[in-house]
Amino acid sequence: MGHFSQKAKILQLLRRLGLSPMHPVPSAWDYKFGNTRQSVWVLVTLKDGSNVAGLFGSRSFASSDVAERDLYIQSVYQISETGLWEQVKRNDGILILGSEIKHIEFWSDEENDNV
Repeated sequence: MGHFSQKAKILQLLRRLGLSPMHPVPSAWDYKFGNTRQSVWVLVTLKDGSNVAGLFGSRSFASSDVAERDLYIQSVYQISETGLWEQVKRNDGILILGSEIKHIEFWSDEENDNV
């Protein structure tokens, strides 16, 4: 944690000097998935308007290839009309092509009591 706070202070100093340092991570995709250390719940909205809910954990994967931003979610869930997430039986995850993703929402366990 000390490394990050020290880095933030250096960035603040550079900004005060009128400089605009470039962030070392090339995209928000790389930043989020590169910093996800614990399992998180994801709701992926696809370009056709449909949703995929699931657990992005240690057996999940997000591509770091800029040309191919695919996503593998290790466990798929269905969301009931009451908002409860129920694991789809006998599923072994889902692969989603990055070209089909509109946006992704993330939740940690402590923020999502319905799971």
